[in-house]
Amino acid sequence: MNTDLHSNAEQSAPSHEEPAPLDSYELYWRDRRGMLEDRGYMLRPRYCDQGAKEGRVKTTPIDPPLYEHYSVKRPVRTNIMDATRISDGKLVMIKAGSTKAEEFKTILRLSTPELRADPRNPCVPMLDHFVDIYDDQISYIVTPFFRRFDDPPFQTFQEILDCIDALLNVCSTDCARENIVIDAAALYPQGFHPAQLDMLPDLSGPAPILKRSQAPCRYYFFDYEQSLYIPVEVSPKIAPCWFGWDSDIPEVEFRGRPYDPFKADVWLLGRVIRREFCCEWSGLEFSYSWALLMTNDDPALRPDAAGCLATWKDMCSKISLRRCCARARLRYNDRPTTESRVQDLLSYMRALRQCAIDMLRPSYI
Repeated sequence: MNTDLHSNAEQSAPSHEEPAPLDSYELYWRDRRGMLEDRGYMLRPRYCDQGAKEGRVKTTPIDPPLYEHYSVKRPVRTNIMDATRISDGKLVMIKAGSTKAEEFKTILRLSTPELRADPRNPCVPMLDHFVDIYDDQISYIVTPFFRRFDDPPFQTFQEILDCIDALLNVCSTDCARENIVIDAAALYPQGFHPAQLDMLPDLSGPAPILKRSQAPCRYYFFDYEQSLYIPVEVSPKIAPCWFGWDSDIPEVEFRGRPYDPFKADVWLLGRVIRREFCCEWSGLEFSYSWALLMTNDDPALRPDAAGCLATWKDMCSKISLRRCCARARLRYNDRPTTESRVQDLLSYMRALRQCAIDMLRPSYI
């Protein structure tokens, strides 16, 4: 997969006559196929006995339905497996972990109906939770299938602004870029394959895709392995030490001394905004100094989360509608062409038309 949940590297099969062998982590999931089916989740044919037999059929070129037996994406996190929910065909992720893990406790705590209804809740929606029938020390959580936050790529400048805005409106305890994901199911009306993200589920061709502005999509923080729970009544709210993804964060140098986890979030988000947005996409130069302030080595000199959001809202209020409608452009090797300028103008005119319609629409509708 081309997400940080999965790497881009492919394992090449030795020939078209034999499928790529199952890796050790795949064997783990294959051995639990029956348990997962009983729970209502179907693994891909690659992990089913019948699928493995079909994969050995000689074919040149490889038939699309058999392609996944030969092209395998090795995930970074081998405790995660994709599956299909049998009841409705929904693509999901199943994550294995310790039954006593703080991550599972946190997700369960944030998945109560009251907190799930809060739009500021950044926790991935939990669809199911169950214990391994072979080892009660292992549990599983089931969530929608997620992709990296910038996959598929942004198509308009407004989509970039919306993504940053969504990240600033929520918080985590380890909001590094590896943990920021998007539920992109609505962007793919015909679905997509979980191991070949740009292909249809049956691998018969490219998957049609909508713009993010055309379909509802939401960003989440995926990993809560380093999470901690601080009750509302506890003050000051500090964490014992840093064990997150990003080892460059200044709090690492505290060497076990308590730190403010909320200011750590500000640093992490500032780093994501600076590296993944300001340095990658054209038009965000206005926010670079603000992102640098968020990543100040001294936590006391960083703005708090509310201050970051207020500054961002103020900066965005000064961006013209025409700029928002423009095509998202990479900072390097993506110069505007005559065609792209025409497309930007047409998008701007459509936006103006929609604004006029909204202004003329009666308030009671």
